[in-house]
Amino acid sequence: MIQRRTAFTLIESLLAISIAATGLLTLLALLPAGLDASRDAAQRTVQTRILAHVREQCGVAALAGDFYFDVMGRPLTSRTADAAFAVRVAAAAAVALPGDTSGTLRSIRVALSDRMVNDDPFADPQQVRVQTLVLAPVTNGGTR
Repeated sequence: MIQRRTAFTLIESLLAISIAATGLLTLLALLPAGLDASRDAAQRTVQTRILAHVREQCGVAALAGDFYFDVMGRPLTSRTADAAFAVRVAAAAAVALPGDTSGTLRSIRVALSDRMVNDDPFADPQQVRVQTLVLAPVTNGGTR
């Protein structure tokens, strides 16, 4: 009895390799976009942490001026080589929300920049993220 060996033909092998190569090249092409999205998400997380810190500090006391933060969003005492973000806090126009009769709301303008290469990180308005935060007065047990 003659045994017949079966195997893949050259055409079948070439077709399988080309399909696998197409899939791998597609995944490699998407890799830079995924890395950019991941970097942007991490930077937005840090910026949100910085804005939350500024909002918290403004709720406790009046805050104005320039402040600096490291890459993790931790506050620094001054602009050093570790500074990755600069924040400029200034008082904004008074805010009146519908239904608010107390008139105690105040607002601040927060400009956030991650361009620390210049002497003035806020020089290029296209690279600065600006937000206006509305702050309620701090109350202690229902009294001011």
